[in-house]
Amino acid sequence: MAEMIDKEYGGFFVLRHVLSELTNNIYNHTPFEEELANQGYTYAQEYPNENKLDICVMDDGLSIPGRFKKSGISFRNECHAIEKAISNVSTKSSDGIKRGNGLWTTLKLVVEGNGGSALIVSGRGCLYIKNLKNYKYERLDNQEMFRGTLISLRLNKKEVQNIHDLIEVFEHNPYQYKTQ
Repeated sequence: MAEMIDKEYGGFFVLRHVLSELTNNIYNHTPFEEELANQGYTYAQEYPNENKLDICVMDDGLSIPGRFKKSGISFRNECHAIEKAISNVSTKSSDGIKRGNGLWTTLKLVVEGNGGSALIVSGRGCLYIKNLKNYKYERLDNQEMFRGTLISLRLNKKEVQNIHDLIEVFEHNPYQYKTQ
């Protein structure tokens, strides 16, 4: 899919990272073989008149809060679970090493590197990031309407510079959830 998209939307490395990270999250955190999810989708839509590209990944699986609960990771509510998911808290480990920078790195590449925006909806939690300083968490009243996780990213027609600076180890999350 990354090869079919105009490389000016972030650059080939950024597109490949974003698409593979988001798609892999569906399979790594909500396995279909355990019947925890039935469907997963990846969409991309270019808006050439606006120089924008939307990438959306959605599944009907456990959700971020559901996966944390199943893994014994505590959280206050669904919004707090989303904050943890982008703050280096992971339910997966490899060779005893905790993983968890993927979603965070994706947000850094899109929001900070490309000037794009992001929407994460998981269970009843929602995080909309308009830009690096403008974001909002919202608890949704959709307990029966939406099951799973949706991540939608909007990229500008602009290549990301200094990619390696953006994918360094997690330091801090500027998108803090404050209980309302």
